[in-house]
This record gives sequence, structure tokens and C-alpha cells, in this order.
Amino acid sequence: LDASLMSSDGRAGAVAQVPLLPHPVSLARYLLEQDAHVMLAGPEALTLAARLGQDVGIVATPAKIAYWQEHLDETCRRLDYAGMAAAWKAENPRLGTVGCVALDAQGRLAAGTSTGGTGQCYPGRVGDTPVIGAGTYCTPRVGVSLTGVGERILVKLAAKRLADLVGDGVPLDDAARRVLDEVGPGAGLVALGAEGEMAQARNTPFMATARRSS
Repeated sequence: LDASLMSSDGRAGAVAQVPLLPHPVSLARYLLEQDAHVMLAGPEALTLAARLGQDVGIVATPAKIAYWQEHLDETCRRLDYAGMAAAWKAENPRLGTVGCVALDAQGRLAAGTSTGGTGQCYPGRVGDTPVIGAGTYCTPRVGVSLTGVGERILVKLAAKRLADLVGDGVPLDDAARRVLDEVGPGAGLVALGAEGEMAQARNTPFMATARRSS
């Protein structure tokens, strides 16, 4: 479980590798509000969450545990790292990411992303979601959250790339499409501009999105 959160004033918070934290974005928000460190990872992040009174416990449902017991392949069972890498690159991994962008009445933007990661990967793997500039980024002009094959999003710093394009005057829809073309297949994003303009784009078969105004 990884998450990140960033606001248009440049503050950010992120957590990585906290599999016993049901709501990692809440800890990311705490880091953002403290405005000191940006990212925490592993057991120490979980310890802080517990001290803050945040929920800690088993996240996976019985159905999810049963799913992985049935689908975990033999390379993962024996930690054959070369085999795991080959299999992961050859298949579309099961993904589970939630992203959100928001604009308040004062014109302030925020973007957040939270993920359960990807299946059958190396233990300790960290993708794009908790990396500010990769899965999440926010400026006074635009907020964006990405999902998909995290390694490609990560090396492209795709969220920062979109923000830079918008900052250079590229319309939001065009910037979104250009970023996904650069990332390649298996990605999607939601973005929101300072004037309320919205973009949602994907090069995957499906990506659920929703909007709300108040």
C-alpha cells in the first residue's frame, strides 16, 4: 500500500510499503500538513500511523487472500526473481489504484493517489504512486493523478510532465493525451485545472471515473 498527496501551494506527503495501513493517504495528509518530511516508508511509517491513532490491521479481505492463493504462480512461490520479472513484463498485472483531484472555492487545487500495488512483483517493489512527480503532482495551474503500469509512469515522471505542459500553455486535454502517448500502453489519468476544466484520459480497455461539484 502506497499513497501520495500534494496541494497547489507545493506541500506534499507520501508513504510507501505500509501493507497494514488501510488508509495510507491519511498518513500522507499528516505529512503534508506537517510540511517537514515528504515521504516515509515501511515499519516506521506504520508506527507513526499507530501513534496518531490511525487504523492499523489486515487490509486484504478473505476473498482477496483466496484469489492470490489460487493465482500466485510458481516463480513467486519460490522467489525466482528473474522468472518473476519475465512473467511480470509479459502479462497485464492486476492493478488497484484510486486517484482524486479537487478544486475548492478559493481556487486551491489538490491531487492524491492511493494504491494496493500490483501483483506478483518483487517484494519491496515501489511504483509511481508515492513518488511526487510520477503518480501525483499539483501546481497552482493543475492537479493530476495517474494510474497504470507504474514503472513506465515513474521513469517518465508523468504527472510532473503534464503539469509542465500545462504551465507552458498546452490545453489540458492535449497535455493529457501527450503524456499518455509518452508513457505508452496501460495508463490513465484524471486532471483538473485552476479554472475548473477537467481531463480524463486512458489507453487501457477500461478506467472508471466520476465527477462531483458543489
